[in-house]
Amino acid sequence: MLCELLNDVLKKIVPEACHAVGKLPPVLSIVMDSAQKYASLEMRSSALATAALGLDQMHVLGRPLHITRPAGYFDDPDAKRQVLNVEHVLPAPEKLQQVYDYLDARKIEESKSKDEAIERAKKMAVSVSESVAHAAAPTTAEATEYLCLENMVDVKTLLSARERKELRYDIEDECGKCGKVVRVVVPTPSDEEVERKAASRAYVYFARVGSAESAHKVMHGRKFGGRIVQARYIEASEFEAFDKK
Repeated sequence: MLCELLNDVLKKIVPEACHAVGKLPPVLSIVMDSAQKYASLEMRSSALATAALGLDQMHVLGRPLHITRPAGYFDDPDAKRQVLNVEHVLPAPEKLQQVYDYLDARKIEESKSKDEAIERAKKMAVSVSESVAHAAAPTTAEATEYLCLENMVDVKTLLSARERKELRYDIEDECGKCGKVVRVVVPTPSDEEVERKAASRAYVYFARVGSAESAHKVMHGRKFGGRIVQARYIEASEFEAFDKK
């Protein structure tokens, strides 16, 4: 952040000196001490280093910067004009005022961006809460031996036979903890389902209704790979329709 700030400011107050080093950034490197209390700056040229001294006491985030030469450094008065042949490398007062105006505008813009980000985060939190509440809401359909599990993975993932096989094994393992699983079917999604990003589906056939009920309680509203799973009871005809494919 400090490097970016100094580069921006120096380009505004001493454009001639910056132009003399081409398109390279004025600050060559910044080395912070372990306590993060001070830093050593290496500038692209001696003229730019002298120009940076003019930023001493410039306020950044409400606190003044202290920019000085290293201890024991002898400041040659002619250094202001050497190498780049720039008549005045120290920023004029009006240019410093431009910098302060620029920093104020930047602070306002960053504040607006921060407020907008907070608002977006709030809206996302509300949206997620509503989705979770919807997913966790109990279904009213009558219990059967058959369950449809939706939104366990991205629907596009199921275009892969290997991914379908792995998901089937995962479901057999999880649902098998609730009772005997007769069969799990993970159908290949249609092109239309992939295009509209429909919820992925998998079908589970249990030996007993009680096992399906237990699995429904465990799986409905559960997070699986960062997704909220929705479970619903289905009729045998719906399961058989996909089992035959």
